[in-house]
Amino acid sequence: MKATERKNKEIGSTYRRSGPDKNHQAMIVRKFLPMPLIILLLLVAVLTSCHQDKTPDPGCEEQPRNDSGCYTVYAPVCGCNGKTYSNDCEALAHGITSYQSGKCSESK
Repeated sequence: MKATERKNKEIGSTYRRSGPDKNHQAMIVRKFLPMPLIILLLLVAVLTSCHQDKTPDPGCEEQPRNDSGCYTVYAPVCGCNGKTYSNDCEALAHGITSYQSGKCSESK
């Protein structure tokens, strides 16, 4: 074999090895694959947190007053909806199940 043929053969084989191979492609996939996964997880987290904010607590939505009889003692309670009721019985009669003793503050 002549020296120039040997040199051309070496150049050709070197050129073939420097092209993209399976290891190089696998490295690219490993390097950039986590980014879409991270974006997807962030998107899911944002959507689920927004969904929770839009779902009202059923015990905090005022309903039309039921026909239960309540006592007339004035002991104000502040419902979770921010409305003051004359007593706990009135709050419950309107479907408010979560309240605190005392009037609601006027500032929001």
